[in-house]
Amino acid sequence: MKRLVRTATLLVVALAATALVGCQDPKAKWREAEQDIAAGKLCLKTFGPPAPWSWTHRAMARERYGVDFDTVAGCVVTEELVERTKGYNERMQREISRRFGPDVLEKLEEEARAEQEAGRAVKP
Repeated sequence: MKRLVRTATLLVVALAATALVGCQDPKAKWREAEQDIAAGKLCLKTFGPPAPWSWTHRAMARERYGVDFDTVAGCVVTEELVERTKGYNERMQREISRRFGPDVLEKLEEEARAEQEAGRAVKP
């Protein structure tokens, strides 16, 4: 019986901790991005396998806008990493759009795709 109570208590504590994670200040996930912006660093975080044109896109973004890319994981990610990365990128994309115009990186990606199709893509 004592073991059952201990297990139930641990389960309740674990569930409460999980629930509290979702109750954090929404802007807390932007903190790292805010620090990078204040330091003059523009960067987007990525994970997963890169698209064929991604090296060209990254080179163009760095060259034209000073935007770097940081690969934070390969194919294996945690929910926490995905959420933290989304929060960071959300804030960083707002700053990039503010400085260079809306959809600037999407337009650059289209250009990089065209470079890939034309056989002029940057190789890793």
